[in-house]
Amino acid sequence: MATLDIRITSMYPPGSQGGTRAYASATIDGCFAVRGIKVVEGGKDGLFVSMPSRKNQDGYKEVCFPVTAEFREQLYSGVLNLSLIHISEPTRHSL
Repeated sequence: MATLDIRITSMYPPGSQGGTRAYASATIDGCFAVRGIKVVEGGKDGLFVSMPSRKNQDGYKEVCFPVTAEFREQLYSGVLNLSLIHISEPTRHSL
């Protein structure tokens, strides 16, 4: 299991930035960093994680992404859990 250092870098109230509620960064095993991870509010499904992406002629393509299902679950749940803590207790956590 990879060691993750996840940080919420920005928070937004509902509706102020479209569906984006937060931005996060993650450092994996102390040797690879990913910035620009978004926590997005999506209708009936609630919050979900969106990896950094670029627009091309066919839509959007993720720039980086978890390769295995196990790491995807570890990363996404870590980002979502930390963002929920920040959303529920915004005054207790500095950004």
